[in-house]
Amino acid sequence: MKRLTIAISVLSLTIASALYAQVVGSRTTSAPGITRRVVVDERTVQVVRSTYQPGAAEPPGPHSFDVVIVPLSAGFMEVTVAGKRIPWKSGEAFFIRRGVEHRVANKGRRPIDFISIRNP
Repeated sequence: MKRLTIAISVLSLTIASALYAQVVGSRTTSAPGITRRVVVDERTVQVVRSTYQPGAAEPPGPHSFDVVIVPLSAGFMEVTVAGKRIPWKSGEAFFIRRGVEHRVANKGRRPIDFISIRNP
């Protein structure tokens, strides 16, 4: 948990400005079975906590922003970035560069939580 807290702090400090493309205030656009809550919305960083219910999937596609994903719970989350499978491990952050095709889907039987740290 200490490593996760340090990683989030360091990443938050390096992000240059806020993102307003998908998140406006505390509301977000989401596919069915996906909930998001903005936990930090500052000029220099935006942090969103997401929960994917079993079977929930984000439509494949790119974002207009860089994002660091920090899994908070274990489970069978299928993640592909530029056609390559990314391992899903609680507390192990990974990066998705803006404009890169990716897909995230909960293929397990339990809800999965994660934090996304967004950089426009």
